[in-house]
Amino acid sequence: MSTTIDSKPGEIWLVDFEPNLGAEMDKRRPAIVISEPGFTYLPLRIVVPITDKKDRHLQLYWYVKVIADAKSGLTKGSEVDTAQCHSFDLERFVKKLGSIRPNELRLIRDAVAVSLGL
Repeated sequence: MSTTIDSKPGEIWLVDFEPNLGAEMDKRRPAIVISEPGFTYLPLRIVVPITDKKDRHLQLYWYVKVIADAKSGLTKGSEVDTAQCHSFDLERFVKKLGSIRPNELRLIRDAVAVSLGL
């Protein structure tokens, strides 16, 4: 994979989360880019992984619902787990799937900030 990928905040990419350890997310899965362009000179992006929607997550602030539609490229009810925020090299990025709406990105970034005590 080339590091010339031009990913932008709010885009959904298929990202390779392997190898993982313990309770970390694993396998290739969709993830949302939340970092701003140019936050580092390295070919890195900060992402949050997308997982299947589960009723047990409804009251947990660090899970944020993401709309499944043609714009996002998602095909089923999904949410992001902002507690599993990662910085990954662009070589882990497999392909672009779609993007989320600005209000969804804002909610995700807010959940990350709360998780970090900001």
